[in-house]
This record gives sequence, structure tokens and C-alpha cells, in this order.
Amino acid sequence: MKRSKKTVKTSELISVYITNFNYGKFIKQAIESVLKQTYQNYELIIIDDGSSDNSKEIIKEYISQKKIRVIFQSNMGLNASNNVAIRASKGNFILRLDADDYLDKNALLLLYNDIKRSKKIALTFSDYFTVDVNGKILKFDRRHDFSKKKLLLDKPAHGACSLIRKQALIQVGGYSEEIKCQDGWDIWLKITNLYDVSNVNLPLFFYRKHGKNLTNNSQKLFKARKKIYSDIVKSKKQKLPNTIAIIPVRGSKINHKENILKKLGDKPIICWTIDEVLKSKKIFEILLLTGSRLVPLCL
Repeated sequence: MKRSKKTVKTSELISVYITNFNYGKFIKQAIESVLKQTYQNYELIIIDDGSSDNSKEIIKEYISQKKIRVIFQSNMGLNASNNVAIRASKGNFILRLDADDYLDKNALLLLYNDIKRSKKIALTFSDYFTVDVNGKILKFDRRHDFSKKKLLLDKPAHGACSLIRKQALIQVGGYSEEIKCQDGWDIWLKITNLYDVSNVNLPLFFYRKHGKNLTNNSQKLFKARKKIYSDIVKSKKQKLPNTIAIIPVRGSKINHKENILKKLGDKPIICWTIDEVLKSKKIFEILLLTGSRLVPLCL
């Protein structure tokens, strides 16, 4: 007996891509986690970004599989590789999986069901487990649950393992190749300006914490985030408001260990702070709040 067309459920192609640079130690687990998905209408694009370890040998083991396509390229960096994946993808939805992370077997199914709830949703993301190099769970990272209430967009989705509508990615211009990290912040701000986002409040992937993680380099992350915000302000032709920098100083009456007047080099510590703030072109005025009468005149 033939099924009625009304009862046949159709699913759309999801393009999963793995970006890899010298993660031969982990990439097999990443690939296998995609192959074990309960949602089977996917393609897997593996992009090796000029690895010099044993990654290529491991990737070559999967070339013959029908759902897998492999791209070997010279080193271009993460965001350039993200754009290569967008151009190569055939699906209506895209999900990036970093080579050192891996998915829960139901990740694609649950993310797809969530994003299909509304055409207004362009990106859906999940909670996740942070694991060590051996896959031991270190902590459970819970994100905002947008199903309960509309929340501030202050915590972006993780750069990887978010399911995104391909058309939305194209509309916002893809990934900025001038930014070498913080791709998650860049795409989050671009997409939330035009679309809704959603969260599946379940841990659906495993984020591996190790010495090579870019998230360990705070200075580089802050510098990239600064550029992202500056570019958005420029693109919208917004005029920056006058900004006041408030420097609170408790003073010795509140904190007897206060050492702001202690000299560091040729001037007190508080003067170093003030001088750093003065370097910013975005600061209109500095307001120093203190209970001490002995704050030196640094300006």
C-alpha cells in the first residue's frame, strides 16, 4: 500500500563542514560523529587548510563515501575556509563542526526541527559540554533559552555547531576574512540585525578544551571583537555617542590595602590607568570616583 503524500515527511539537505588544520589527533572522532547522525539527509564537506601532520592520511580514508566531499587547500585561515564551505555547499542549511569537537548523534535532527518552526529564525544553537583532550566532560555550558522569554543578545551562539540558513549567510555577506577569530560574534551580530535566533536548550555537541584553542588568547579575541563592532558602526553610518569613562577608586577608608598611589616606574598606578583610557579616541570624558583626597593630578 502506498503512503498518502500528506503523511510523508520530507527533510531538507544540511551541509555540515569540518575545518581542519593539524588536528589529526581529533578529526576522526569529528567525522564519525557526523556519520552517526540520526538525521540522514546531510552532506559532509571536509576542508583541510594546509595541514602538515597526519590529518590528510586520515581524511583520505573517507573520500570514497558518497556523502563526503574533501577539499585540500593551502592555508587560508578559518574565515576564508568558512566562505569556501558556503560556496561549495548544496544544502539550504549549514553547520560548521571544528575538527577538534564532535556532535551528539541527535544534533542535526533537533537543530533542524527547531529552525523549521519559523522562517524568521535564521540561526539556532544548542548548549554543549566542554571536554578535555580525552573527551572527559569538564563542565556543562548552558546558553540562553530563547523559548522562555526574549533575552538580550549579549551571549552569541558558539562559532561552531550552530545551524544557519544558507540564504541568510549569503545575505549578510558571509564571513569577514579580515577578522582572524571571533567569527561567531561577527555572524551573530550580522544575523540578529535581520532575523530571529533560537536555542535548543540541550547539550548537543562537545567542545574540546586544549592548549591550541584560540579562546585561550584573550588579547587576540578582544582585538577582533573591537574590529567587529567598529565595522558594524561604520556600515550603519552611526555616529558614536559621547562616552564617559568612569574609574571607581575605593580609597583607603574603604579598602586599607588600596595601592593606587603606589609608584610603578615613574608614576602612581592610577596614572597608568588614566593614561591608557586617554589613548582611546572614543572616550569623551573621564570621571574619577574616589573617597581619597590624595589622588594625584595625572591629567
